[in-house]
Amino acid sequence: MLAYKRERGLLYFLGRQAEWIGAGLLLLFTLIIELDLSNKNLNGWPDFILKGIGYTQQWSFYILVAIVFISMFAVVVNRLPDKWVWEKLKFVLDEFQKKAYVNHLDDRTDDHRITLFQYKKFAGFRFKHNKTTFSLWGENALFGGWLVPVLRSGHRSLNTKAIFRAPLQGESEGVVGLCWDNQRSPVVDELPRVVRSTSDEQRDKYARRTFSDRRMIDDYVEGGKPLPRAIGAIPVFVNGEIWGVLVLDSQAKNGVTQEVLDNFSLTVEIIGQLLERG
Repeated sequence: MLAYKRERGLLYFLGRQAEWIGAGLLLLFTLIIELDLSNKNLNGWPDFILKGIGYTQQWSFYILVAIVFISMFAVVVNRLPDKWVWEKLKFVLDEFQKKAYVNHLDDRTDDHRITLFQYKKFAGFRFKHNKTTFSLWGENALFGGWLVPVLRSGHRSLNTKAIFRAPLQGESEGVVGLCWDNQRSPVVDELPRVVRSTSDEQRDKYARRTFSDRRMIDDYVEGGKPLPRAIGAIPVFVNGEIWGVLVLDSQAKNGVTQEVLDNFSLTVEIIGQLLERG
């Protein structure tokens, strides 16, 4: 699923409380295990408190494991993206889609999309376009740097496995990778329509013009997935540093233009400001 669909609700509330609960329990636990029940100063304490201290000391290892688990739960939950921010980002992308493809409002929204990619050092355990698995090193290095989709306009095609290599050394993959490397806004249009019957020559041409692996092109075509005929990308900056890339792709050969990218530079700045909160 893409990031904006992650819900917090009760989980988020419990995670926030767990952060304080874990710290409090750890402090209390430390005090309890250091108590000496043979100390005469404890003789006046109620029996149920003394028994509780005894049980705590007896089962101290398991209690410590539980406290550590609570603390880890708090860390994981508190690192989830802010639901409000991602809902607003989704709204911005949907509105951006309507304005960017104003001449194609009667077409299917899947034919003219906007996708937000985030740079991640580790892409998770997923497959590359060509179904080759990741490795510890080499072409699909597990920790080699990747541009991963986290949000998409529209209500269809919200699940996507399209990820692109973005290594620290060497050239990144695809138009999204070109944008990431150069931190500029490239546009590639009038791409050939590629279907199962398309010749190898045309497939190679498509791969070259989009800075893509030919195997990725074949994988999309054989899977019956339409390839865009126009692609544009805009770098997204957060706190002054490049965070990811916003990609526009269209089934119309002139569906994405440099003018469109230039006109929405302010929108991309707003996205960056929202991500500062996310």
